[in-house]
Amino acid sequence: MNAAEHESPDPTMEEQHRLEQVREILFGSQLRAQDMRASQMETRLSEETQRIEESIRDRSQAMEQTLRSELVAVQEQLQAEQARLAAIQQQHQEEMRTKLSQLVENMARLNERLVHTEQTLRQHTLDQAALLREQLDAQHAMIHRSLQDSFSKLKSDKVSRDSLRTLLHELSERLSDET
Repeated sequence: MNAAEHESPDPTMEEQHRLEQVREILFGSQLRAQDMRASQMETRLSEETQRIEESIRDRSQAMEQTLRSELVAVQEQLQAEQARLAAIQQQHQEEMRTKLSQLVENMARLNERLVHTEQTLRQHTLDQAALLREQLDAQHAMIHRSLQDSFSKLKSDKVSRDSLRTLLHELSERLSDET
């Protein structure tokens, strides 16, 4: 092979290759250091991101656990309050049933007393009416007898008009004689 064949068929490629070698010499160590720092930053960033994600996840789980325990506590309090209110309601219902039963019994007793009092008053009124009727009948009979007696007496004691006229005439004559 000759020298012309060793040369690259494309001079620009060779120039680019040389340019890269120069760059490597001049800036290679800086680029490698920069690449290394970038890689370390990426690693640290990845680690920090992972640590933050774990911290957020841990906090989120802790918060979720706290909320669940608080929710359970609130549910227990609510159930206890509901049970207490149900017991109070049951007690009030029992008291109302008892009072209603007592009221019904009292009303029944009052009704019995009212019926008894009404019957007693009715009987007393009937007895008084019968007694008054008997007294009126007795007074009526007595008055009737008295009138009958008076009438009989008047009739028997009655002087006829003729006898009275004769008697008055005689009386007037006597009076005139005396004068």
